[in-house]
Amino acid sequence: IYRYHDYRAFLRDWLAFIRQQNKVSMRKLAAGAGLSVAYLSMILAGTRNFSDEALEKLLPHLGLDRNQEAYFRLLRTIAESESQDVRVAALKKLQK
Repeated sequence: IYRYHDYRAFLRDWLAFIRQQNKVSMRKLAAGAGLSVAYLSMILAGTRNFSDEALEKLLPHLGLDRNQEAYFRLLRTIAESESQDVRVAALKKLQK
């Protein structure tokens, strides 16, 4: 995950990888997380942003450790925050 600068790119690649492994489809992932497939598709396409609730539902299904989850959350903050100060603070945390 640490080579990614866009959480959506990570999710797309992660989904492609697990599909290739025949582990889970996007439909099964969405159902397991309690999200609709359409909502998850819109997030991946960049037409919707993650709600805090949806992010909390999805993260346990990604198999990330605590540090990777923190990195993912910072990527999301940078991509979706409306406040430049919040984005800059998240970027500084990433640089550490």
